[in-house]
Amino acid sequence: EVMSAYNKNLFILSAVGIRAILEGICKDKKISSGLVPDKKGVERNRISLEGKIYGLLQNNLINKAQFEALHELRFLGNNAVHQLDEPSKIDIQTALDIIEHMIYDLYEIPFKSTSLRKRREK
Repeated sequence: EVMSAYNKNLFILSAVGIRAILEGICKDKKISSGLVPDKKGVERNRISLEGKIYGLLQNNLINKAQFEALHELRFLGNNAVHQLDEPSKIDIQTALDIIEHMIYDLYEIPFKSTSLRKRREK
């Protein structure tokens, strides 16, 4: 659906869809919250997407670079949803690249690694 929206130049819907994919990844990985530091550095448990991204990092599912990239996807989606800011085509292309890499890192690599291990152990 996100690719269909992108192909029709519906960039607000594309951004919202990318954000939804990120929410879906968190749900699939059973990440419902994370500790988010406030302006004073006090960490508070948050169930927002921001908190879930922190949760992915805190559960060692992503690294710091991925953490930063996912926050950019969150900002892109938030601006589209709450301000109806239409992202540029290049921003959506970049966001799609990021989310595709996240899917690859979180799902494909572990699957392929397990397949290699199983064949090696036979």
